Amino acid sequence: QPDPKEEEGCKPADLAYWFKDSVLHPKPPKQPPKPKPPMTLAQLPSACAQVLSAPDAKR
Repeated sequence: QPDPKEEEGCKPADLAYWFKDSVLHPKPPKQPPKPKPPMTLAQLPSACAQVLSAPDAKR
């Protein structure tokens, strides 16, 4: 495999960016993201709904 080209972001200085503390440990957002609404049975793919609607196998 040939060595990567200079413009491919593999220079030591380019890689150093990914190991900066600000990248490895970013500050949390000031406002937490709005939680997603819960998924309903009607929104699931039919195969998943069938599994959840199946009778209990332990009976």
